[in-house]
Amino acid sequence: MSCVGDKTVSTGDAKNVHLSGMSISLEASRSVATDVPNTSVAIDMKEPMVLVSERVAPDGGYGWLVSAMTFVVTFLLTGFLKSFSVWRAFVVAEFPDTTTTDAAWISGCIGTLSLMTSPLTSGLLARYGNGPVVSAGCIICALGFSISCFATSAVYLIGSLGVCVGVGSSFMITASVGCTGKFFTTRKPMAMTIALSGGCLGAIIMPYILRPLFNAAGMHYGFLALAGIFALLSLSGLIYANPESHFPLEEKEVPAEEGKDATNPAAEKTLREKVRTAVMELMALRYLRHPLFLTMAFSVFAVSMGSPHFLGQISGQAKRLGASADKISLLTLLVQLADLLARLVYGMLASKSPLRRTSEYTFVLATCALCAILAIFCNAFWQLAVLSFFGSFAAGVMNISIPLVLSYNHGAKNMSNTLNLARWFQGLSGVIYRSVGPEVPTDADVPGLLILNTVHLWFGAILGMIMCFLPKEES
Repeated sequence: MSCVGDKTVSTGDAKNVHLSGMSISLEASRSVATDVPNTSVAIDMKEPMVLVSERVAPDGGYGWLVSAMTFVVTFLLTGFLKSFSVWRAFVVAEFPDTTTTDAAWISGCIGTLSLMTSPLTSGLLARYGNGPVVSAGCIICALGFSISCFATSAVYLIGSLGVCVGVGSSFMITASVGCTGKFFTTRKPMAMTIALSGGCLGAIIMPYILRPLFNAAGMHYGFLALAGIFALLSLSGLIYANPESHFPLEEKEVPAEEGKDATNPAAEKTLREKVRTAVMELMALRYLRHPLFLTMAFSVFAVSMGSPHFLGQISGQAKRLGASADKISLLTLLVQLADLLARLVYGMLASKSPLRRTSEYTFVLATCALCAILAIFCNAFWQLAVLSFFGSFAAGVMNISIPLVLSYNHGAKNMSNTLNLARWFQGLSGVIYRSVGPEVPTDADVPGLLILNTVHLWFGAILGMIMCFLPKEES
């Protein structure tokens, strides 16, 4: 309290001001005017609020159709890539001088380009939206299959299938998966499970579709049939077009200052700043400044150095134990079924989980690493089968949880951009592994590869643990 002349000012919590016999209470309530001395006058000090309308995710509705369409996209693309052993046999039969390296680079180029061109996909999504990008990806894939009809060697197929299908699949997968995530909040795990389970079913079912197709029509006309399927699939872009138009409008109160954003344009920027901002926005490179995203990106990088090659290493370990070809085929089917079951179970239960998405991701990653290291010490086929089931189950949950973690950490609206940039790190790991790893591992290579796989998985799990302690960064 301070006194100045006949004026006494009290600055306590009640915010009372005494001015020559008049008391004024500065409390946040309705204003009351009075001329009576010694009467308290309450003045409303609340910040003015305004009503604004915004579109919010419906958490279902039209989004289920989008999720089902993404299932079809991943079924065809991943199923074709996972059926590599089927159509590789026809390539080798058609071109007898094909080497193992030439054949392997066809699928390797598809997978690598699909991941490495993800930042380009981010720029196209920001400029044109999901629908046109999905349609463009389908048309590019159809073009790749069409020109493969005229293939004269396996090297020709590296350019036609490897480049065209690789780039096209990047457009299709990242745009469709990102669009699916926009429609959901609490039901997002189930929606992503439906969308991404297409790849698991494709890996199981597509070999039984492609083998009779190529037997009946031959390799060249088989590619032509696939070209027609993907050309027809380009119409799916209509489903992904302008997703926000399907979002309901909701009104909410916000401070008046926030409501003035449209009437307060940003200060003019220099040409250099505009170019820099455009590149950062289109390619989503701004996330590289976020410690939380970088931690997740390097975790995905580490996992991708090991996890995708786990099936081949487990099969090699089974062969070292003397397993027959039938048992190895059964083990491969068991791994694929465990992956599919994991996605379905996680999709149903994830919304009820009390854990943070980053904690779930870290836990299943540690489980994968543990199964990989224990596989080295297996001396019976049944032991290897049990470890393969649990390791593949954990890997299936991990694959679904990656986009969910990105959505949780950076907001659902930014999932497409963050997922595209994370896929670039995943592609980089594929390039490195293919450069230094053996093309066809021998029995002697398997234990060392399993140890290397374990190191990568544990490194990814440690980064996941670190991520649990970093604050969320909504962008």
